[in-house]
Amino acid sequence: MNLRNAQNYSIGLDLGTGSVGWAVIDENGELCSFNKKAAWGSRIFPNANPASEARIHRGQRRRYERRRQRILLLQKLFSKEMNFVDPE
Repeated sequence: MNLRNAQNYSIGLDLGTGSVGWAVIDENGELCSFNKKAAWGSRIFPNANPASEARIHRGQRRRYERRRQRILLLQKLFSKEMNFVDPE
């Protein structure tokens, strides 16, 4: 049965940790179609990075940001003295 013509239909979902599956059936339990394709399928998601890997990247970003802040602070503190030597 075409999904556009169906009065009543049900959507079944199978939610997993790494995938999602679905199917659409009419009131008689027959598989519906949409755009001449069966209305069922699944999606598999790529594996997530472990928490330890995310922590490493987060730590690198924080170290870089701290270093950048220290350089900006030093430039601010020494700007007056540096202008005496080189105004530009």
